[in-house]
Amino acid sequence: MLFERIKSFFRKGAIKVLGTPELFKALDIEVPISPKMRDAIELWAAMHENRAPWVEEGKGKIRSLGIPALIVKEESRLTTIELNAELSGSARADFLNVPFQQLLNQKEEIVDFACARGDMVLKPYISGNTIAVDQVKAGDHFSLAFDSNRFSTAELFLDWRVVEDKTYIRGEVQRFVDGNMEITNKIVVKHKNGANYYPASFSDVDDWANIAPSATIANVKQPLWGLFKMPFANTVDTSSPLGVSSFADSVTLIEDADRQYSNLLWEMNTGKRKVMTDETVRKWDKNGNPLPLEDEFIVGLENGDEKLFYDYSAAFRDASIINALHFILSRIEAASGLSQGAISKILQGQVRTATEVLSMDTETRGTVELIRTAFHTALEQLIYAMDVWATVANDEGYFKVPAGQVDSTIEFGDGVVISEDEEWNRGVTITSSGWLLPEILTGRYLGLPTKTPEDLAYIRANFMPGLADVN
Repeated sequence: MLFERIKSFFRKGAIKVLGTPELFKALDIEVPISPKMRDAIELWAAMHENRAPWVEEGKGKIRSLGIPALIVKEESRLTTIELNAELSGSARADFLNVPFQQLLNQKEEIVDFACARGDMVLKPYISGNTIAVDQVKAGDHFSLAFDSNRFSTAELFLDWRVVEDKTYIRGEVQRFVDGNMEITNKIVVKHKNGANYYPASFSDVDDWANIAPSATIANVKQPLWGLFKMPFANTVDTSSPLGVSSFADSVTLIEDADRQYSNLLWEMNTGKRKVMTDETVRKWDKNGNPLPLEDEFIVGLENGDEKLFYDYSAAFRDASIINALHFILSRIEAASGLSQGAISKILQGQVRTATEVLSMDTETRGTVELIRTAFHTALEQLIYAMDVWATVANDEGYFKVPAGQVDSTIEFGDGVVISEDEEWNRGVTITSSGWLLPEILTGRYLGLPTKTPEDLAYIRANFMPGLADVN
């Protein structure tokens, strides 16, 4: 079929290996990403996955505090903690709401990776008898063109298959041009241990045998994906429209924190109480070679000393190291848009409530609000794209679902950015001005439904006796 397997293909985790200038040249695709941005995205991904280049395994090496993961986990939690979204309005909306809710079940993971890498593309596709959505991380997709709002209008997506000693790679480009979505596919192959790519045929890979080299979806209003791009200034490459990680401005500070943390571990380990003794503490193997000493022993005395053992206890410098570490953490918080003390509390195992966030400075609240706005935009874009793909599936005979109104409700809640007292006082002011019925305010306070006349009558009768007879 015309749109067979037009979807995203990032389940094997090899895109960061395949997305090279050599591959782009073989596919005859120009990818406008600077070396600085490509390196930065790879670094952010490595830091998020606790694979930063300065982290080393082994005793006495540089250990990681896992700060990047802590930052984005806190931002994703606060962004989605009260998120409620659904589609309604028709049979089409009910149909699309099923995969939409499945996507929202992974809302924290989506925000987590978008915050870590700078963006994420939510890309719908036809899957059997429904519409599914792929979550395509930065580094797994490549933006090719942008509109005046710096949102991408063309994207490169990659898929790959290994057949015997050959790796086949398919590059799918989707371009939004003059109200049409133009989709093209090219395939190249690389032999095992080979350095070059060569043109290949769709028929060489069974999974791709029915893929059309090109297709067009006409009369669309925008690109058929949702772009969840972080709303932070790009200080890595100021000319680039790509999003940046939540910790993009904190990279060197995070390295400093990891090194200072490792210093602390070294101090605690080397400062342990030890026993200084002579060679008589040694144990020997059958060949007369000395075996390694236990950690608590140090050989440093001459034989024949009348006192065989001396205790040795080093003076700890942990206080000064910890103070320096907290100073670095405070700089990371400031550079990452978090309030002072946010990371320290997480490291101490303290999960902050919405009230605690509100009691802090405004940095975290402001950052969360910006991320929520960006996520809201991406979800609205995605909903439109899902609706278009449902129409394509209907027209192409994949499944039948009639066209219909698709209304969306996307609510993030105010619990993180507005306190309960602030919200109540605001409601009282609006009610006193006559712009809000008092039973609606009462219903919201009690967590009761207020959408229908029956709901309001129930509230008046049971909780507002003075208004019980008011129609």
